[in-house]
Formats: sequence, C-alpha cells, structure tokens
Amino acid sequence: MQYVDHRGDFTRDFRDGIAAMSLFYGIGLGMVAEFVASAALAIYANAVQRS
Repeated sequence: MQYVDHRGDFTRDFRDGIAAMSLFYGIGLGMVAEFVASAALAIYANAVQRS
C-alpha cells in the first residue's frame, strides 16, 4: 500500500515538474519571440528611415 502511495506521489510530482517546466519554457519562448519581433521592427524602421 505504501509503495502505491509513494508511486502516486512521484507521478504527481513528476507531472507538476513537467507543468512548471513547460510554463517556464513557454515564458522563455515568449520573451525570445518578443525580443526577435522588436529587433526586426527596429531594423525595419531603420531601413524605412534611410530610404
């Protein structure tokens, strides 16, 4: 019985870890995408201003 409970705790902790990791990676990817978008916008603005 205790083994089953322990495995259940492990599974729950594992799932929580996966959720936290995916959340962390999602925020990281969002920040990277935002940075890339703003950099591209700045380059585009510079090109438009020059011509």
